[in-house]
Amino acid sequence: MNISPAHIHIIAMGPGQLLTGVAALRSQGIDPAGASVFYRGIPSPAIDAVMNRLCMACQVRYAGLANVNTFVAGRDGLVGLFDACKALIAPRRYLKRRLGQVWAALNLLKSDVIVISVRHNAPDDAFLLAALEPARLIFTADGVIVGAPQTRVLRSAERIALGPLGNEYPLLYDVWTPSYLYSFVMKIGRPRAIPDDILRDVFANAQFAAASLAPTGYHHLVLGQHLALSGLATELEEHTVWGDVFLHLSRRHPGATLLYKTHPRDRSMKRELLARSLPGDARVLFTTNENWALPLEAMQMAPDTHVYGVSSSALLYAAALGYPASLLCGRHWPYPLVAEITRFAAESALPTEWIDEH
Repeated sequence: MNISPAHIHIIAMGPGQLLTGVAALRSQGIDPAGASVFYRGIPSPAIDAVMNRLCMACQVRYAGLANVNTFVAGRDGLVGLFDACKALIAPRRYLKRRLGQVWAALNLLKSDVIVISVRHNAPDDAFLLAALEPARLIFTADGVIVGAPQTRVLRSAERIALGPLGNEYPLLYDVWTPSYLYSFVMKIGRPRAIPDDILRDVFANAQFAAASLAPTGYHHLVLGQHLALSGLATELEEHTVWGDVFLHLSRRHPGATLLYKTHPRDRSMKRELLARSLPGDARVLFTTNENWALPLEAMQMAPDTHVYGVSSSALLYAAALGYPASLLCGRHWPYPLVAEITRFAAESALPTEWIDEH
């Protein structure tokens, strides 16, 4: 099939997914040069800046924010029944309307190839793919999947309109993934490993392009996560969690400087609050407005850097490169967070350091 670069669209929730999408295209013999990249997520000048830089390194075009509207949920009751009838009579028209609500920026595009990550807890990618009907779909992994998802959260009209596409897991589709996420992807689809040499080349280009942005002056790395936004803790509980982490690691590595790598979807206020309330004599640097959206794949670290986190898939990437990588968990932390970390530890075989209550 003769594919025009103008009709290749990569849908990414952040810079890391952009790099995986480019590697997935190359894995299938498709030259990504000239393809368009759309960002789906919280608008952020910092993310735009990093996406632009990495897009140039990958020779693709950054088209900006895709989801100009927030997700519009399906409806219940008599209105929901009316929607279900419309979906049964004219499923394509129903999906086009839903696409306009969720993905307005993509509604009129002609797509020969769409690259998109599979998010097991959200249906909007299924609306996009079913309505645009590209000639080829390339699914990519979206990090660690803890537990065993069964079905998407869909209303009756959505199930009727989508038919066999993306209702139950595992999907009957290939999902392209780095080898270190292979076992997790088996829960949602048929994993296809992206060759390591392609990943290394894509990541090396990203590291070269982002060299001037990469943080320096630290000994060990803490991977931040948006725990409150994920429902694993309240904002106050999350603040306590990271304070526990900093205090534990300052005692674990006396005199060492830690780098807290802000999650791309964290608010700047969270970073400022943590910086103003560091416990004890903890020495902690924070990623800045210029580099806080930089993915770990685009960073170069010293060989003796120890990488810590609570349930970040980037820990598996660090471990695959040979860096010491550990989970951190406190028995006094919120139960949903402790349960998430415990399951992740069991499924990943990463070592866990338990933090005592201070």
